[in-house]
Amino acid sequence: KSPPPASPPTAKEYTAARLPWFDYYGGDAAAVSGSKTLDALASVAQTMKQNGLGSMPDNETLDVARTVKLGNRRARQVREGVLSTAP
Repeated sequence: KSPPPASPPTAKEYTAARLPWFDYYGGDAAAVSGSKTLDALASVAQTMKQNGLGSMPDNETLDVARTVKLGNRRARQVREGVLSTAP
């Protein structure tokens, strides 16, 4: 066994390794209202820009060839049932 990598792979490294990207079927859901306390905080990108550090590293747009859809909202409804423990 080997230890995990020191840092997560970038999107570019992930794509170069030909790993699949996933399309989450709930991504079009409306966002919940945010916290007024957290609304006053600056994002990492805003803080970097304010400090003259430019844009976030490894934040370029990639051309993704393979996307795996994770389901269909209508086809995967949870229903009540009885759990059988018989083999």
